[in-house]
Amino acid sequence: MAKTPAELGPKEIYRECDVSGFNFRTTAELAELSEVIGQARAVSSVEFGMGIRDGGYNIFAVGPTGRGSRLLFTSSFLGRRPRNRHLTTGYMFTTL
Repeated sequence: MAKTPAELGPKEIYRECDVSGFNFRTTAELAELSEVIGQARAVSSVEFGMGIRDGGYNIFAVGPTGRGSRLLFTSSFLGRRPRNRHLTTGYMFTTL
């Protein structure tokens, strides 16, 4: 039987950050990201899926709620498709 890992308290997960190296007051001042960071396999998978020209295929992505996944997907991938490439209508679901 697998052991359940011990819960971590605030002291175990807290990491102090020296903010003196930042040249902004809030993240609202930062430019939007133009690429996905740290998700090479996910990016490769989505690019592969979007390259399929036959109908009947879907891309299913799962991630934490409220992290901007839908916006990131639409701006990073749909915006880069060739303009002559038709998009079929469909649905985008986000899940936890």
